Formats: sequence, C-alpha cells, structure tokens
Amino acid sequence: MQDDLFHIDSIDRKIIQLLQINGRSPASKIAKEIKMSVPAVSERIKKLIDFGVITGFEAKLDFQKIGLDVQAIITI
Repeated sequence: MQDDLFHIDSIDRKIIQLLQINGRSPASKIAKEIKMSVPAVSERIKKLIDFGVITGFEAKLDFQKIGLDVQAIITI
C-alpha cells in the first residue's frame, strides 16, 4: 500500500548512511557533519525509528578477542 511508505530525502539518506557506519554516533556529530541543528537531526532520527525505517542498533563483535576464533558453515 503506497500510503504506508515513508518518503526519505537526501538528508535522511545521509543520516542513515552515517548511522550504518556507526550506530552510536551522537546526533551532535551527525548534525555537525551534515550542517544541521542537533534538534533537527534528533527529530529525523526519531521519525526514522518511529516509522520503522531504522529497526534497531547492533553491536559488531571481534569474536577472536573473546576466544571464539573458529567459524563453521553447516549445511543440511
């Protein structure tokens, strides 16, 4: 259904790109990089989360540093 689509602009795309690089980037850093106010960036991020465009943030691990240095692919 077309009405359920969230229309993003170039600013939203840049915010998303920066958050994909580092999901913990503070709004102040993003605002400085894209030359916007912190409240404006925070509101855009909130809207992206509320509408479900951004569905979460994740931690990427270095498995070797926690003693899990073996990978296996298993097919059935």
